[in-house]
Amino acid sequence: MTCEGLGMPFHKTPYKFGNLFINFKIKFPDSMDEAEITSMQTTLKGQAKSSDEKAQIDAVADHVEL
Repeated sequence: MTCEGLGMPFHKTPYKFGNLFINFKIKFPDSMDEAEITSMQTTLKGQAKSSDEKAQIDAVADHVEL
């Protein structure tokens, strides 16, 4: 993930900032119970910003059934 303009300031121009790069290491569980699946679906749906992202989240939520 890249956050533009939130990194370290440039040398000799302290009013300009570079990009902040964030690396995520995600460990997915081997199994989940029904309450955890529901909680995960609620959390992911709350993060959707556009209809395209919502479609992707719904697709993932449908695929997660164990």
